[in-house]
Amino acid sequence: MADIQPPLIQDKEQPPAGRGHESDIGCAQEVLNTYMMLLKSAADERQAFEQAARIYQARTPGVSNEAARRAVAIIISSKP
Repeated sequence: MADIQPPLIQDKEQPPAGRGHESDIGCAQEVLNTYMMLLKSAADERQAFEQAARIYQARTPGVSNEAARRAVAIIISSKP
């Protein structure tokens, strides 16, 4: 699977996350892998999306649920 360039989406009120590029790629890859794995295991698309958003939020401190959901949508739509 090709590396996916993740979005760095933050809330306007939050200071920059200061994450490194490798950390961003690792987060995006983990989000996408989880989403795809859940879809293959008969989870519905919404459950897979929600879990991926929780992972993004856990790996990106200070990001709101709304921002995490936007980031996951971008990551999923960018998959090869």
